[in-house]
Order: sequence, then C-alpha cells, then structure tokens
Amino acid sequence: MKSFFSLLALGLGSSLIRLVPVNAGIIAYGGNFCGGSAGADVICDGRCIDLYGRNSFKINATDVNTYCVKVYSEDYCKSATPSQSISIELPGVCTTFGPETTDMHRWVACTPALLCV
Repeated sequence: MKSFFSLLALGLGSSLIRLVPVNAGIIAYGGNFCGGSAGADVICDGRCIDLYGRNSFKINATDVNTYCVKVYSEDYCKSATPSQSISIELPGVCTTFGPETTDMHRWVACTPALLCV
C-alpha cells in the first residue's frame, strides 16, 4: 500500500512539473496591437515588471499553458488588488491594455496559472 501512494505522488509530481513552462516570457510593445517598439523578453515567473510607455503585450511561449497577467497601475505590484487580471490561453496572441496612453505607468506580474483570480 505504501508503494502505491509513493507511485501516485511521483506520478502527480511529474505531471505538475510538465505544467510549468521553461521558456515563457512576456514582451511589451509601445503601440496598440503589438506594434511600435518591442521591449525585452522578460521571463514570466511572477516578478513585478515595469511597463512604462508600453501599451500592449504578448506571451512568448512554446507550450500550451494558460498564463495569468495581473496589471497594476501603481505601487510596483504591491497593491493587494490588481487593476486588471487577464487570463491568456493562447500564447503569442497580442493583448492591448486599452486606449493608447503610452505615458501611463503600468506594472505587471505574469505567472503560469490555470485560474487568474
């Protein structure tokens, strides 16, 4: 019985490891619809990323995981509640923040996640 639970735990652990992307990143752009100047490809690991002057973004990944991008308008992602939570199910598809206001300061935190709460 003990070996059954050990095998079950090992199987679940290896399945979860496959859900975590190795090379996922977020690229922000100066214009709407991923036009304009492109920023660096920053790893999508939950760190707060400063997107000053950026108006759209896409997830650069080779996997099919869902990503959660939380957008903050102040406080370097320290606010308890993001101003926007965006669930990205198709990496590579462009997402625009809204009207072109490139002087607006935004910070984002991007993570692989099935739910974006």
